[in-house]
Amino acid sequence: MNSAITVLICVDGEQVPAEVHQDPHFEEVAAMVAIEDHGTKVFLAKYCSDGRLRLGVNGGSFDEHPDPHTDEGRKEGCCLRLVANALGLPDGAPWWKQIVAFCNYADTGQPLGSRRERVEARHAYDSYAMLRLRFRDMRLRAKADGREVMDEDQLKIIRTAMEEVRLLVKDQQRFYQAMADIRERGVRTTISGPGGKDVQLVVVDSDKYHINNAARGVFGADVVVQRNTTGHVHIYTKNGVFKHLDDLAQALKIAEQEAREVVVCRDWADLRAEGVGFAGDSWYYVRPNGQFHNGTEHFRDFEPTVLSFDDIVLLIRQALDEDYFAEDDCRPASCRGSACDLYRYGFARCRQVRGIMYEAREAAKA
Repeated sequence: MNSAITVLICVDGEQVPAEVHQDPHFEEVAAMVAIEDHGTKVFLAKYCSDGRLRLGVNGGSFDEHPDPHTDEGRKEGCCLRLVANALGLPDGAPWWKQIVAFCNYADTGQPLGSRRERVEARHAYDSYAMLRLRFRDMRLRAKADGREVMDEDQLKIIRTAMEEVRLLVKDQQRFYQAMADIRERGVRTTISGPGGKDVQLVVVDSDKYHINNAARGVFGADVVVQRNTTGHVHIYTKNGVFKHLDDLAQALKIAEQEAREVVVCRDWADLRAEGVGFAGDSWYYVRPNGQFHNGTEHFRDFEPTVLSFDDIVLLIRQALDEDYFAEDDCRPASCRGSACDLYRYGFARCRQVRGIMYEAREAAKA
């Protein structure tokens, strides 16, 4: 059986045959995508002088394996890393950085950079495993049918894998665009959280999809408030920082109703229910992840919130800070009831004060 298969790729408007392994590895597929997306005629003149690219096979600049007879000539890094270096990636396109690092680690066991990063766990690269499973299934089906595997069978899988790599690259590019938005527009503030711990709050005007992750990467954000150009707002929180955000759910949904001057729900159980808690609810509460979405990909008919950034930030401060009281005399056992601005939100700490007051009254009666 031939140890290589030829795939036609398009480089700077020119059809070029690329040789890869039979059942090529993920990094070879990614290398073809990188060359298609960033290769030039100058690149071809240097690395494809005889009209064929060799990726991980048959010697050449992008075959990392040693000579099978002398065991000499092994190159440092996987095929994709060699291609990326030749193309000037990731410097020219930094969104390739993690994919190159992932492939290099998966192929060689060696991380890139001075720190030992667990790059194999930094992304959900299911495509890496799925590619191997597809080739295995292809061969098992061919064996069951009593036939040889055809090049067309492999090429179909390779083309599908190349499109998946492009999706991964595009997703990484969106992340870097979100990083740029955060650096340019993001505003970080330190607020008090549960137990008096400092919480990093970041607010930003942006339509970028990965703002939450970008804000954590740039600012170490615990809470991110993102406003789209449509006026819709999203609130994200870092996993593990908060047990839940029921107090914020209650306050946010009551304040939204009051601002719209149409109050249809004051039931705390409905206000803090996961998802949309009542008819006309403007906020989708993702309770396990501590997120609020004033409109989502699945709930597109939400009207933009009428609350301002300042309104929302104040509600977040009030909900997260367990020591935030409207009046000093609220503590430890004095509640002014509906005369207090916070009463209508039903915060847990306020209910605790009222519980202490009730127990004191009952004790006095006894």
